Amino acid sequence: MIEFIDEHKMCWGVEPICKELPIAPATYYAARKRVPSDRTLRDEYLKGEIQGVYDDNFRVYGADKVWAQLNREDIKVARCSVERLDAPDGHPGLWWRPLATEQKVGLMKLTKQGLQAGITSRDYKQGLRS
Repeated sequence: MIEFIDEHKMCWGVEPICKELPIAPATYYAARKRVPSDRTLRDEYLKGEIQGVYDDNFRVYGADKVWAQLNREDIKVARCSVERLDAPDGHPGLWWRPLATEQKVGLMKLTKQGLQAGITSRDYKQGLRS
């Protein structure tokens, strides 16, 4: 939301935008003055390193290989951090697997749909002996 206000404040001003959005002007100004957190600073550093490894290797490395290369270069980072940081940049290979929760939900939906389809399409009279 802060970035949106920054992009449009020259046209409409901060206060009119804040009236339409669920944010107080004081909150906006406080966020602008706030020092970036350590995680934000490290994330910005890691994005550059990830991009460098990705480009150096002909843009074909996936998340696991980028992660391994960074660790070989003594840049300690978790693989999930590589996935999290680089997925928004549009590298299709770096988001190589769905999250565990998405897998479970998809499996449950598939199982429920499959069971329902299997149960409703069966002919139960076939197996009966007279």
